[in-house]
Amino acid sequence: MNKSFTIFDKYSEKENNVTKSLVDLLRHSETRLTELFIRRFLEIEELETNQVGLVKEYSLQVGTKLIDKSGIGFVLGITDEKMNNEKNRLDTFIEKDTIPDAMIRLNNITILIEAKVDNGKIGKQQLRGHVKKFANGEIIKAFIYRSWQLIYMFFDEILIEQEHNFNDLTNFLLNQFLAYSENMGLTYEKTENFIYTYFSNRPKVLASIINIHEYLSEFNDVHFNKPVTDCFGYKIVKKVVEGRNVTTNKFFSSSKYKNGTYILHLQSAVYANELQKKVDSKFNGNKKYNQDAIKEVHINMNLVENFEQIKPYVDIAYQDRKPCN
Repeated sequence: MNKSFTIFDKYSEKENNVTKSLVDLLRHSETRLTELFIRRFLEIEELETNQVGLVKEYSLQVGTKLIDKSGIGFVLGITDEKMNNEKNRLDTFIEKDTIPDAMIRLNNITILIEAKVDNGKIGKQQLRGHVKKFANGEIIKAFIYRSWQLIYMFFDEILIEQEHNFNDLTNFLLNQFLAYSENMGLTYEKTENFIYTYFSNRPKVLASIINIHEYLSEFNDVHFNKPVTDCFGYKIVKKVVEGRNVTTNKFFSSSKYKNGTYILHLQSAVYANELQKKVDSKFNGNKKYNQDAIKEVHINMNLVENFEQIKPYVDIAYQDRKPCN
């Protein structure tokens, strides 16, 4: 189980760091990677690669109007895949000056980037505002929209392809960016590292989550729910049919909910209510926020000191869900 971090992982706001990681990947890799990104991924056929004198520039937070004209300008909007559709593109009026998150320039192409993560929406008016940042005389083409998940898939394919023969640094940075994307949940199927990274700056919580995962992995009848969503979910295997596990509903989750919650999924609302009261009494300050989840018991991760404190409740949830023989 890989819980390693990458050169792109930082203890800063996710939205600020994700775009920087993409720009740094392209900035420090061979120019051919930027060419592939522009021509193949963004499908910009106008890119000139045989001109005399390479022009290459990368920057973050474009706060002032560009001075040098490249020839053709594009505005690229990047969101999570679930937000990458027309209905989630806002068309509200923005009066204030807009600041593109990043700029990529290669020869005759300049790309200004607006990036969002998670549930962030791209504003069309914001993209129109970004157009004002291009140098005078730039030919502006239609907006381009992509998702972080598509970016991950593109670089993953590039790395697999053998014909590129990138140098060691470019290969290293590609691998690091892919691992970082997995850590941030910027993939179609999230990995375990997505949860580990989310709690990486809370060692006590992270240790308990890992201990729970290792503990439940020792049970022959416990099924770890995949793909990972916003939690580690555990079910019980009732039987195996043609090589496929037939499972119960979840009995326990280590979840990102409310910044970290252990959730016991019980079968009785009455029992869940009784146990919630006992849990609230044991863990001072504990509170269940979702009262509609009547068969769940919620425990704030930050109030749990170690695995030994949470283990009895994991066992309770397991025994409650375990089918009778």
